[in-house]
Amino acid sequence: MAGVPLLNGFLSKEMFFAATIDLDTSHPVGLVLPVVATVAAMFSVTLCAALLDRRVSGAQGHRSAA
Repeated sequence: MAGVPLLNGFLSKEMFFAATIDLDTSHPVGLVLPVVATVAAMFSVTLCAALLDRRVSGAQGHRSAA
């Protein structure tokens, strides 16, 4: 999720960033895709931090009575 070094998540994220940087910048996709990839990576790190915080703090989610 957040990309721990030397594990598959980190490697695939680095490969994805390298591929987006090598795009042709004369085309609009070449300018937008690196920004989208960076924002998506920021959201994945935020999600991982939230899940880790919930796990460490022992917070319980809302559960139905049924």
